[in-house]
Amino acid sequence: MDTSLQGCLLISMPTLHDPHFFHSVVLLCRHDEEGAMGVVINRPLRITVRQAWKQISESSCQCDSPLYQGGPCPGPVMAIHTLPHDADAVISSGIYLTINGDTLQSLVNRKLNAVKYLVGNAGWTAGQLEEEIRSASWLVATANPENVFHATEDQWLNLSRLVSLQASRQQINPGSIPPDPSMN
Repeated sequence: MDTSLQGCLLISMPTLHDPHFFHSVVLLCRHDEEGAMGVVINRPLRITVRQAWKQISESSCQCDSPLYQGGPCPGPVMAIHTLPHDADAVISSGIYLTINGDTLQSLVNRKLNAVKYLVGNAGWTAGQLEEEIRSASWLVATANPENVFHATEDQWLNLSRLVSLQASRQQINPGSIPPDPSMN
């Protein structure tokens, strides 16, 4: 592994046929020589956090946001958010992860805009993710609170377009395009 992609977004390419990742956006929470772990951030389930909370806790929950399917691997309910003092782990600048039950209890009873609750995660063994990226299964983009928490309706499509546009700008120098395209 040359460089850690922790804190990056993986945007699935249309050629990625795994149904768990079709049109998915994954936030990488960990990426090191042992492998990678991330959460799918654009798969809302048909259940709210409050409905799910009733199944796992007798404590109150004021959150009517959707619960997200974080990936195909089973795992506890967790939250990604922008609150450093409530973090169990730093994902990247301004994006944090919480799995601690007491902290989650506190989070679900506050009015927060920049939080997503997830169940499950996605995992890759050492070298597996790097190979998938080399085989063009994923586009890689830098995550920031805006594109993680405040994305529009079709997060996958919008991020795919953004990354493609950024890549094409690196390949094409607009200043070198002649005013008359027939001069090419």
